[in-house]
Amino acid sequence: MGEPLLIRLTRSRPGGPTVRVHLESPLRPGEVTALFGPSGVGKTTTLRCVAGLERIDEGLIQHGSTVWDDGRRRLPPQARRVGLVGQELALFPHLRAWENVAYGRDAGGEARARALLEELGLGRAEADRRPGQLSGGQRQRVALARALASSPAVMLLDEPLSALDASGRDVLRGLLRERLQRLEVPALIVTHDRAEALALADRLVVMVAGAEGGELAQDGAAEAVLLAPRSEAVARALGYENVWTPRHDDAGRAWAGALRLRGEVGAVVVAFAEDLQLTAPGAGDGDATLTERRWEGPTALLRLDAGVPVVARARRAEAEGLSVGQRVGLRLRR
Repeated sequence: MGEPLLIRLTRSRPGGPTVRVHLESPLRPGEVTALFGPSGVGKTTTLRCVAGLERIDEGLIQHGSTVWDDGRRRLPPQARRVGLVGQELALFPHLRAWENVAYGRDAGGEARARALLEELGLGRAEADRRPGQLSGGQRQRVALARALASSPAVMLLDEPLSALDASGRDVLRGLLRERLQRLEVPALIVTHDRAEALALADRLVVMVAGAEGGELAQDGAAEAVLLAPRSEAVARALGYENVWTPRHDDAGRAWAGALRLRGEVGAVVVAFAEDLQLTAPGAGDGDATLTERRWEGPTALLRLDAGVPVVARARRAEAEGLSVGQRVGLRLRR
């Protein structure tokens, strides 16, 4: 069983943005945490600080009882035993794929390297090729296998499936999650792909752009964060098309423009486009005016005005008869 990893750091660059990531609790062994958010908020910087490739200015990075960095003392990267898959992959160009995996401490030799590569979808022929003879997705699989083979104390992955096609990502997500949990060490994954974060992670840490740079906005169980974002910035980062601040009437009822909000209503109300259903005017939770219809294959994206901007999605049969300026009813699916 591994040891927990505490991350509370501030990293500044002269003339550049400041990154602040102070996790509410340590990353637990066997727990997969996704560091999620748009580009430029400091996700990769955070990963590099944990790996020891960049120094922190303030805070504490601590693995078990061992301080890795406190802004004054810093353990070098080679002493941290991290399994790192960065965006640059850093494979040895002169070594074959299986030799890249087998290289280094505790890797386990050729048999284990080939077995890992096969598990990740690379057969004997690909295992015998050098990185320059492999596709981008195949090189990414080699880098993953190398990190998994090294018996790391902590796993750090920066966009680990970005070079794979959609079908490849779907196949590897489940396998990678199972592998990370089996290692029983803290695992931190950087991603801006919501589906990837939710498929891989137990815990979701959302970063957003703040006044001075990137900052942590919400930290919690992945499903809880998705269902109850604390702020508009978090909701936007999570990809919600509809984000409303509710108002309450004299009877205590909650509204977003002309839409009646039911159930538990927080400081921010969120809905994906698929969460809204078209009805006849007067038959839903409120009425709206269609302002735009845009076809997206078998469905249409609809923009409406209900006193607040609304984005909905409708099947072709529903959307074909609609025209801009038409009044429709809307029902929030809950």
